[in-house]
Amino acid sequence: MKEKLPTVKRLHILEDYNRGRKVMVVTRDSNFTWGRWLRRNRNAMEAVEEYSSADAKTQETLRRFLGSLGIHLR
Repeated sequence: MKEKLPTVKRLHILEDYNRGRKVMVVTRDSNFTWGRWLRRNRNAMEAVEEYSSADAKTQETLRRFLGSLGIHLR
């Protein structure tokens, strides 16, 4: 019988010094690449960019959208 090996969580950090933001991803994907992640999550990145300049009602909508993707703003 094969024993299931525990998977290791990895933290990946992308810093954008021009815009003063940092994106952190915790994943168990051993083949993680930022290029693939950004292609899949372009809408999420745009929502994060809009968040800081949006009014309170729009911020709550963006927070719910990002939460549904597993992205939690601090």
